Amino acid sequence: AVIALATPCAKLTTIELGDCYNLTDAAAIALASHCAKLTSIGLSCCGNLTVDGVLALTSHCAKLTSIDLSSCTNRTDATVIAVATHCANLTSIDLTYCRNITDAGVIALATHCTKLTTINLTYRDTITDAAVVALATHCA
Repeated sequence: AVIALATPCAKLTTIELGDCYNLTDAAAIALASHCAKLTSIGLSCCGNLTVDGVLALTSHCAKLTSIDLSSCTNRTDATVIAVATHCANLTSIDLTYCRNITDAGVIALATHCTKLTTINLTYRDTITDAAVVALATHCA
């Protein structure tokens, strides 16, 4: 369904796909290929989406300012680093319940996404003062 939506909707700027448990990398690649004007995407609870799908979106959608990756236990620093290195205009990211995100991912966001105004790290016991200091230093 997402693939069918992507082709005729090149002007799409916002899409919320939260709780689309069966969303695949193929769907993300279709969105990335046809919807380069995306500024906001919600991918909460999309557990089948891998770093490859997120990388496709972040590589092709240079205007992304907001991304929700929350509640996906398979999200790792690799996913966050892919977002950070391709989304310089990012202002908001939600990483709630992403249990595998560590300081390395947050520091990459702080270093590359200096326009961040909102970052949700709720329920992240792997984040230390080093990540908070990086955010304070680079995103102030």
